[in-house]
Amino acid sequence: MAAATASVDTGFKPATGIPGLTSRICRLSPDGKWVYFMSSRSGSGQIWKARADGREPIQLTAGGGYQALESPDGKLLFYAKERGRPGIWSVPVGGGPEVPVLEAARHNAWAVAEGGIYYIDTTMRTLRQFP
Repeated sequence: MAAATASVDTGFKPATGIPGLTSRICRLSPDGKWVYFMSSRSGSGQIWKARADGREPIQLTAGGGYQALESPDGKLLFYAKERGRPGIWSVPVGGGPEVPVLEAARHNAWAVAEGGIYYIDTTMRTLRQFP
C-alpha cells in the first residue's frame, strides 16, 4: 500500500519561527478523502478539514481543537481541546455543535476504533473503553 500525501495550506502560524512549519497534527480520514488538521488561521488553534488534495478548507471547531480522529462510520470527529488539557470532544464532520464526550482522557492517550474510543483514564491510570 502506497503512502498518501497532500499539500494543504493550513495557515498555521508557528510560535517557534521554524521555517517551513505550516501545519500541526494532520490526520487523513479512513476513506482517504479528507485531511483533518489544527490551524491558527482563525486566530487560535482550531480543527479544520480539507479535501485530501488541499481544496475547500472548512473550520470545524470554534472552542479550540487539537489531535482529531474521525469515527469509523464517518459521521463524527473526535478531538482533544488542547495539549495537556484532559477531555475528548466530538463534532459532526460537516460542522456543528461541539459536545464533550470523555473527561478523563488526554491527548496522545486515546484512539478511535469500531468498538468505541479506547483511552487511558488519567484519574485511574488504566486502559478503558467508551462506550
